[in-house]
Amino acid sequence: MDPAIADSHQPRGLLRVGGATIVRHQLALALAAGCERIICHAIGLGPELAEIQREAERAGSSFHLIAATHALSALVTAADEVLVIAEGLLPTTGEALRLLSTGAVVLLVPSETGIPAGFERVDINHASAGLMLVPGRLVDRLMGLPPDADPAAALTRIALQAGVAQREVPQAVQQGGRWLLVRSEAEAHEGKKSG
Repeated sequence: MDPAIADSHQPRGLLRVGGATIVRHQLALALAAGCERIICHAIGLGPELAEIQREAERAGSSFHLIAATHALSALVTAADEVLVIAEGLLPTTGEALRLLSTGAVVLLVPSETGIPAGFERVDINHASAGLMLVPGRLVDRLMGLPPDADPAAALTRIALQAGVAQREVPQAVQQGGRWLLVRSEAEAHEGKKSG
């Protein structure tokens, strides 16, 4: 988990929105999507992540912490589907599940609004929306990258190169505050979380 902008002591995933950390909101999304394994890319297991681990395990999912991108390959099989949630992403669960319901997909936002909001550019017209569902067979391609590569960004590029379907997050969802990328404490306080 990366530090929040202007809050370098606090990882973005641990910022609070609506009384819960972003990573807790993301865990709720992953569990609602039926994820059986939760894999968190972070340096160490602090008390906040230990609680997330307990919560995941109480819900019947296993929890794994990885510090290096290559470790992901050992946890994912070719038959798996991998739900990737970017750090700091705070979508409304219902909207996210609807957009993921058709199978493997890379979700996008327009670059002119996405880039200023902190989403990563993927082409001239689009930025990653920070959420995708990809076939597990693509994870092995991470082995050809440096071990410190950002797994979410790398998998986005790999999925796009592999021809995974692309879908834009509806503009009404983006503008309605139901799809946020929280990068700082100030943005966390402005964020609104609803089901």
